[in-house]
Amino acid sequence: MDEFLYLEADEEITSVIDKLKGLETASVGLVIPKGSMIAQSLVSLKLLQKEAKKLSKKIAIVTSDEVGRNLAAQVGLDVYSDVKSRTPLVIKQDFDEDQSKEPIEIDSKNEVASEEKTSKEELAQKDEAEEFDRESLPKEFTIHRYDEDDSPPEKEEEPPSDSLPASSVETPSDASPQPSEEEFVKRPVGDLKQEADRHEQESARPIRYEDIKNSRTKRNRVDRRRVIYIAVASIAFLALLLLTDLLIARLVVTIKVDADEINKNVELVVEKDRKEISASEGIIPGTLVSKESEFEKTISSSGEKNVGEKAKGIVVFKNESGVDEEIAGGTSLKSSNSVEFTLDSSITVPKATLNSAGDKVLGQASGAITAKEAGAQANMSSSTTYAIVGKSKITVSGSTSGGVTKKVKIVTKSDIERGKSELQDANKDKLINDAKSENQGKTFLDEAGTVELTEYSVSKSVDDEADNFVAKGKLRYSVLVFDVNDLREAAFAKVESDLEGEKGLVKTESDEVNPSITENQINVGKMKLSVDVKSHVGPKIDIARQSLALRAKPLKTVKQKLGELEGVEIGQVNLSPSWVLPISPILKSNIKINVEYSSKNASGN
Repeated sequence: MDEFLYLEADEEITSVIDKLKGLETASVGLVIPKGSMIAQSLVSLKLLQKEAKKLSKKIAIVTSDEVGRNLAAQVGLDVYSDVKSRTPLVIKQDFDEDQSKEPIEIDSKNEVASEEKTSKEELAQKDEAEEFDRESLPKEFTIHRYDEDDSPPEKEEEPPSDSLPASSVETPSDASPQPSEEEFVKRPVGDLKQEADRHEQESARPIRYEDIKNSRTKRNRVDRRRVIYIAVASIAFLALLLLTDLLIARLVVTIKVDADEINKNVELVVEKDRKEISASEGIIPGTLVSKESEFEKTISSSGEKNVGEKAKGIVVFKNESGVDEEIAGGTSLKSSNSVEFTLDSSITVPKATLNSAGDKVLGQASGAITAKEAGAQANMSSSTTYAIVGKSKITVSGSTSGGVTKKVKIVTKSDIERGKSELQDANKDKLINDAKSENQGKTFLDEAGTVELTEYSVSKSVDDEADNFVAKGKLRYSVLVFDVNDLREAAFAKVESDLEGEKGLVKTESDEVNPSITENQINVGKMKLSVDVKSHVGPKIDIARQSLALRAKPLKTVKQKLGELEGVEIGQVNLSPSWVLPISPILKSNIKINVEYSSKNASGN
């Protein structure tokens, strides 16, 4: 045998077949322990042999179980005593005529008990094996089955004795006592209807308490699921209605108020150390915002420099004096067209002398000169004369050449200073906008902030040849900001403190509150404001607070609350769309209260 497959005592036939399918060897030895369910079942052994043939495998049984050896030999399988054996056991089959006539009793107690755990595929395999077993057994054999039944079987009418087979009336001398009603009852397989399948047999079994309990559990589970589905659907429907009211519904209310227009100016102070509004002092809390970022900008160079070639030449020095003249190197010479040159090295010009005829002969010497500045303007003709400061008796003449003009851009000191202002102007707006986006909901007054350059550097130095250079710097924006609602509340409180009688401001979103800076002390976190207030004087009504109080209220409650306001006459109350719930919106932005004033007499300072 090529491979051994060791089985457990309680291993089922389907598990063994699956293991056989997973083996690649053609010869397999099944090592079965003593007392194994498979070794005790002739049906199981025949089914194993049949499946092995389908898989083109040769199987043998290795067991010490005498019953298992006999049944395996009866099926035609080779039997070995242990895994080391090389020769199969020879088992003699002794069947006399009397034994052949005795029925083979198959105890199906364990099979029926485990039948509930097997799948439909296992049941089909067992049916097929039993049918195969019946066909292969001799006709003299009669198979009896033991079926488990909690109640005694119904007594069937016995057929006439002469119609019964001999094997069913003969009683062996050593027969055991008949089982009681609580024990297993023999039922001939042949008495079962051939057309009845296993499902019909299962349906005929007695209903147990566990079956009733499982059925009730399933029904309860279904009922719970149905309740959960209904609850979830109801919640989703209510949420949909609420969402509709939240996003779609709009409430517009019109009220009429007897009020006069007022224009007044008040003084307020913003302080960064304040935590709350002080209406009596006219102080509101502020926040000192500081935003710092790095920026860079390319700056154009404005300076120029001539980097061309300097003109050079050999000129003649003539001396009219009676003494020798020594001219040091580096002495400056200026041409007749005011171009400056320098003497390359020192020379001595001899003195003037008289010739034999009595004529004066000037002393002369040659020297090399170079223009002080590069450029073609220093190229001189041979007739050009030059003067030396302090040397009036010395005259110089001669030509120069080789001067070339070539101008380039250079960085100047003013360019570097200009880069600071350009860097700040180019990035100031972006810095302020970034600060505003990080502090949304706060009020920024344009003239309240300051922008300063905290760090600055350039990529070039003064007099460097460059068409442009990069200026880098860090800008800091500082500003004192405040909440516009705090500003409106403090401004309205200031105006109302000056009103006489029981009148107050009819405050709506259309009221105008315009601040301007009178003094900005950002270094100490303080700012003084002049605030122009434009509103109406009448019954004390805060429309914004009324809008908040009307949220998520039935329309009847909305009308009731507005009707309780003194000096207010309710006009139209419109809720749209018409199909939404008769409840005011949840969002304050979806509630609008329009105010109509009965008089508009201007007053105030």
